[in-house]
Amino acid sequence: MNRRKSLGLIAGFSPLLLFPSNHIVDKNFDSSEWLKYFKLRWSNSRIYCFEIFDAMPLSNYDYKPHPDSMSFMKLFTHIGSSLKGYATVLDGSTSGNEPEPSISTEVTEYLNNSFTLFNMALEKININDLYEIKHAKSDEEPWKEFSIFDMITLAYNHTIHHIGQATVYLRLNDIVPPRYRF
Repeated sequence: MNRRKSLGLIAGFSPLLLFPSNHIVDKNFDSSEWLKYFKLRWSNSRIYCFEIFDAMPLSNYDYKPHPDSMSFMKLFTHIGSSLKGYATVLDGSTSGNEPEPSISTEVTEYLNNSFTLFNMALEKININDLYEIKHAKSDEEPWKEFSIFDMITLAYNHTIHHIGQATVYLRLNDIVPPRYRF
């Protein structure tokens, strides 16, 4: 096997090594340690999210690189709405509708509240149920097949995906994004 193919295989399977799903859990895996480190990384993602949002001038909040893309501001209300949605799946709280804010302080407040609600849902998790389908929406599509662990990693992945998208928007406007935080 050549070097490129080997590196591709390693890269493709590396998330499985870091994030075991409910289908491949090692009985010796310490879930409480994982959750502790996840929360540390998650808090860094929250900080980074706001750094990226604050890096774009207000005059460019409606910027879209393509007509079918979300605007820069919409990316962040979408992140907030999704976090509230994930919180409702985890703990049964209510999320409300995604706003159409017109000023940055509204977006900042909405996003901050969304992260707070998701963090509150994280705190309610019973670590022994991490790989079980014991969340508040376990009988609803599309959440039926997802464990609590899956929901947490989905929230992380989705948030980072849109933060990454926003960094591209910054670059397309000749703005150097803040240094990545992990």
